[in-house]
Amino acid sequence: MMLWKHLPLFYHLAFTKSILLEMSGGQGNPYSLEERRAILQVIIENNAFHRVKSHSFWKEVEDKFERHTWQSLRDHFKKQLFPNIHHSYYNLTPEQIQQFREGWIASLQRKRKQNQIPQRSEASKQENYIVCILEISLPILFS
Repeated sequence: MMLWKHLPLFYHLAFTKSILLEMSGGQGNPYSLEERRAILQVIIENNAFHRVKSHSFWKEVEDKFERHTWQSLRDHFKKQLFPNIHHSYYNLTPEQIQQFREGWIASLQRKRKQNQIPQRSEASKQENYIVCILEISLPILFS
């Protein structure tokens, strides 16, 4: 630690800037620790653990955060807060951390269900096969 005191001011400023950029996600308004805690508290108060991936939730809570847009809040949660949800400086209980993780998994599973292509029945597959055969063979038979 003594070495740190002897480094030029440039290194101190560069280190401080890198910490701020990490906290802000790279650009724009950096998030303070209080804002980060407030984001987590809003999710906990609204019991919205399963809604953290939805645009509608972040649009609803945007007015509680004057300095950040709903897109910024969502991206900051997804890229900065959630991966580090276990850190002690957020003052979360193990149960709350587990609720965040379960909510994240539930929202991923819901999204996968929405994106799945419905399976066709065997009868439908056979009908499509017969139609294709007829479309191919009829012009040949009648030419």
